Amino acid sequence: MTKNSSVGIKRLEGIHWYVRDLERSRQFYAGKLDFAETWRSSPDLVTQGRQDAVCFAAGNIQVVCSSPVGDGGRAARFLAKHPDGVGTLTFEVEDVARTFALIEERGGTPIDDIQTFTDDGGTLRQFSITTPFGDCTFRFRQRDGFSALWPGAVPVEQAGGGNKFGFQDIDHVTSNFQTMKPMLLWLEHVLGFEQMWEVEFHTSDVDPKRKTGSGLKSIVMWDPPSQTKFANNEPSRPFFKSSQINIFNEQLRGDGVQHVALTVGDIVGAVRGLRTSGVTFMPTPGSYFDMLPERIEHSGIKAIDEDIKILRELEILVDGDHHHAYMLQIFLKEASGLYKDPAAGPFFYEIIQRKGDRGFGAGNFRALFESIEREQQQKPGRAFCSIACAPATSRASITSSCAAPAASSATRNASRATGSRARTRSSITCAGHTRSGSRGTRSRTAGRRRSRSMRARSRSATTGRAPSPCQARRSTPERRCCSTTT
Repeated sequence: MTKNSSVGIKRLEGIHWYVRDLERSRQFYAGKLDFAETWRSSPDLVTQGRQDAVCFAAGNIQVVCSSPVGDGGRAARFLAKHPDGVGTLTFEVEDVARTFALIEERGGTPIDDIQTFTDDGGTLRQFSITTPFGDCTFRFRQRDGFSALWPGAVPVEQAGGGNKFGFQDIDHVTSNFQTMKPMLLWLEHVLGFEQMWEVEFHTSDVDPKRKTGSGLKSIVMWDPPSQTKFANNEPSRPFFKSSQINIFNEQLRGDGVQHVALTVGDIVGAVRGLRTSGVTFMPTPGSYFDMLPERIEHSGIKAIDEDIKILRELEILVDGDHHHAYMLQIFLKEASGLYKDPAAGPFFYEIIQRKGDRGFGAGNFRALFESIEREQQQKPGRAFCSIACAPATSRASITSSCAAPAASSATRNASRATGSRARTRSSITCAGHTRSGSRGTRSRTAGRRRSRSMRARSRSATTGRAPSPCQARRSTPERRCCSTTT
């Protein structure tokens, strides 16, 4: 079967939020993350579109937040059905006419024809399409000297925000589905994306006798020319309903974007500053860092530049699989937990620094689980609900089960590491090399699928242009308090 070519995406330009409280968003992005407020809708556009919009920017990241002004606008319609969430992803493309033609020819559904806008600086041509995940649309833009970020936007004076934390780019977008196959096929056959790898995880893989549990299936698709990556998750049985993927969808009231990973140049300095600024992160048990030196040695990383004492202090996670090549990551608390408001939605951000490793933090699954087990052994009878449920104040279905010994939210940190590469009895293939088992033994198995029953799996990228080699370790089970999230 002939592979569909790329539609010409240059980059993921930004994300468009629909929010109920624009001032709260301003306080978060400009006040806490030090993003600059760069553009906002003109008064005429606010009246015409019945919504006010503001852009917050840092590095190459553009976040547009729109809030309803009366009824009938796109923001109002979205928020009538959902809590705050991502309603549009915007892509810059090389040739918008070619992109439109390819998408329509392949069965995509344009919302409108190509629209052309001009200003003193040049021309902007754009169109939007529907997608298989909920009410989130995709917009494609070609810029030829057009100065405004969007038609009808005006620059904000005294924008402020010096990006003192060093945000750089959008690394990847993770979305949750009740069933992800339509999205995978759509990405492949309409947009020309390729499968990078797949993984399946369930707590029952480790302990089949568990009466409760959580699981997921995850497949990452990417566009090699632009390096745009989408991780796609769905719940898995048994205990489908208690999967954090399902819980997220219930809270969002549909499929949609779960989190966006933002890169920084110095995660230690960024996290230290963000904590001082009042940003709240998911906590990690101290025993994770007790075991970290051994993990670094056995994983193949051997040495890292950072002081583990500082990583412990800031609760930054480490993962990688070959000599002095690793990544550092940490997760913010989800919006509903940050604001103590269910209407703020279950979305969250990940902050990541890559130092030679282009994976997604899979090794942290098992490492965090082992650290939780160690904590429970050292403090018998203690339920870690204060940790596990703290960021999920709006998740009654989770917090109500906290009477049982619970996994720390650090487990959810691990499972939030989208595209996790390591699972029990798994083999992870990347760039044509498969690493099987918990010790990461290599074998050439590109294109081979492993049969299994309730166990982890992964499959090779369909292209030789995949990122750097992936590692393989065993997956992390968790006790039923917080469900799995990737």
